[in-house]
Amino acid sequence: MNWLAVSPDLSPIEHLWDEMKRRLQAQPNQPRNLNQLERDLRIIWNNIPQALIQRLIGSVRRCCRAFVTV
Repeated sequence: MNWLAVSPDLSPIEHLWDEMKRRLQAQPNQPRNLNQLERDLRIIWNNIPQALIQRLIGSVRRCCRAFVTV
């Protein structure tokens, strides 16, 4: 299964980036420059619940099992 390493669906960090993107897009005031973007992303990163991160990490085994049985 050499292709698993490049499969974004099996990578918890890809799902975390997606969550950060949704949170950034949901903000009423969008960043207007790189400094504001960096600030907003740091705030979003620091406010991601640890439970969400643990759930994403925990889902890897289930996703791999589903992938292997296909």
